[in-house]
Amino acid sequence: MKKNFLTILSLLIATISFSQNSTPRTVISLEDNWKFINQDVEGAENQELSTSTWETVSVPHDWAITGPFDTTIDAQKVRVQQDMEEEARLRSGRTGALPHIGVGWYRKTFEVPEFEEGKKVLLTFDGAMSDAHVWVNGKKVGNHPYGYAYFYFDITGYLKEGDKNLLAVRLENLPFSSRWYPGTGI
Repeated sequence: MKKNFLTILSLLIATISFSQNSTPRTVISLEDNWKFINQDVEGAENQELSTSTWETVSVPHDWAITGPFDTTIDAQKVRVQQDMEEEARLRSGRTGALPHIGVGWYRKTFEVPEFEEGKKVLLTFDGAMSDAHVWVNGKKVGNHPYGYAYFYFDITGYLKEGDKNLLAVRLENLPFSSRWYPGTGI
């Protein structure tokens, strides 16, 4: 099994320990076999919801790069003073005309090995664009509104140890929220 220390999304089981016999952390990568849909789905955080029609993806994943290109996405009528323009005109291309606006849901099941009392399980994201809302086993863990920054949540109290757990992430990119192509997804 290959070790990947630069993971996009991982679980981190960690504890502060001064014993030489104790392993300080275990990293479980969650890169493959995500279910994804590029629309808002009521109740998508619940385990009962079927994802049989959702796409299977691996992260990192950017839902907008598959297109289609649409110059109306970032069209704006502006006058560029630096070009000494007299009148505003229609321009596009700031965000590459990629369909980055909207809602996307990601879901993944995972198992956590047994861990010693006192250890914590941290769910870490290197980035999720944008306004990430995160659930584990149907319970909201937290929200991180910014897409360009690393973040994590302590999910210890949300897990079913030795059983399948469901991770659900809802992302939303709003219109006019970026001056350039911001990316979409995890």
